[in-house]
Amino acid sequence: MDLARLELAIQRVRRAPDPGGLAFIAEFGEQANPHAGELVAGLMGHRNADVRVFAARTVGLIQHAEARDALVACLDDVVDWRLVLAAAESLGRLRAAKAIESLERVSAAHWFPPVRDAARKSIRVIRGEDTFASEKSPRDSFFTFFDAWTRERNLLRPALTQAPDELPPPVLVQRTFTSMEEGREAETLGRLVAKRRQPTCGLRVPGGFLLGLDRGEWRGTLAYQSEDATQESFIAWDNIHGLHRVGSRIFAVTGLAHLGGNEGHLFLVEPRESTYAITPWRELPGAPEYSGWLPDGRLCIVCIGACVVVTLDGALQALEASEAPLPPA
Repeated sequence: MDLARLELAIQRVRRAPDPGGLAFIAEFGEQANPHAGELVAGLMGHRNADVRVFAARTVGLIQHAEARDALVACLDDVVDWRLVLAAAESLGRLRAAKAIESLERVSAAHWFPPVRDAARKSIRVIRGEDTFASEKSPRDSFFTFFDAWTRERNLLRPALTQAPDELPPPVLVQRTFTSMEEGREAETLGRLVAKRRQPTCGLRVPGGFLLGLDRGEWRGTLAYQSEDATQESFIAWDNIHGLHRVGSRIFAVTGLAHLGGNEGHLFLVEPRESTYAITPWRELPGAPEYSGWLPDGRLCIVCIGACVVVTLDGALQALEASEAPLPPA
């Protein structure tokens, strides 16, 4: 084992934890555990979601058995399906027999089918009925681990409708708002600058509108604008694909698929003094393509990896082909 190379990876992760550094540690497999196990396990509570997810996978690849209890706790995460999937797989790699009951619960009840499948696989491995395929280089598969689901093209194209409080295209083109964008000129590089843009989605709220913009790789904006357009407030710098009210809650559908990246998020938008603020609510299985309403009143988000349904009580479901209403002929 190249201890000097492993130490470089460990120092990288200590300085600034990131999935790339964890991938280098994972490449050493079980040999890395005595040197990096405790460090990696501690990152399962990191503030960055990607770091948490890849730390949960790495502890299994390096056989850090002391992380079993923390991995079981990750199975109860409701925000990020990726974390649950990574934890389920790592528990199988660690042959965590005491986790079988928790894995059975995930295999029966989790909303996303690949997570249920991962839990079932780990149960079989723990019971000696299955094995994980050997990986010549864990680092090679590290970043494709989740792509098996988020990169597989979702073929469902359900016909969706718009709610009355969602602004239709003829109304959107009549409004402009201030979009905060990354400066591209020499004098504005590295800071946000204001541009007047037409929103690509909008939602009526008391006293005005929430307006969103999707600019692809250049990122968009979420803002609040008063009815008469005399007052505006910047809320977030992100690609806003859709704005929807589900019961008493407002959700912003965000994400981007570009080059090697493919991510989707569902944010909760809540009143904050005279404006609004957003907080992360759920991870989506890939970048959103479009969203709207099913005939039965559920919000549907068509993502690259799957169609996700948000029920009125706030639960997530994966839309089955038999449930998807066909678009008009």
